[in-house]
Amino acid sequence: MSATDEVELFGFVYTHNTACILCTHVAAGEPVALVVHDSDGDISFACARSAHDDAEFKVIALGRAASIVDFSQLPHLDEGQQAERTPDGEWRIGTAA
Repeated sequence: MSATDEVELFGFVYTHNTACILCTHVAAGEPVALVVHDSDGDISFACARSAHDDAEFKVIALGRAASIVDFSQLPHLDEGQQAERTPDGEWRIGTAA
């Protein structure tokens, strides 16, 4: 695997084509307000909207998500954790639901 096939996030290294979940609003440019790194290692990104239906989430490659989401602005999350951005822009880290 070459360096271009790898994506680093949360201190973990993933292949470029690792699947993740992204809400369509984040894909359209809204900031990430919730990021989940669940206990199975799955990763999802969502905006601040309080309700999403299933059609508003897309499975994409993590490498593609890296071109949409600035990973350097996300907090470190271990598996089983999530982070929610507070109104003042700070991240509140807790156990993934």
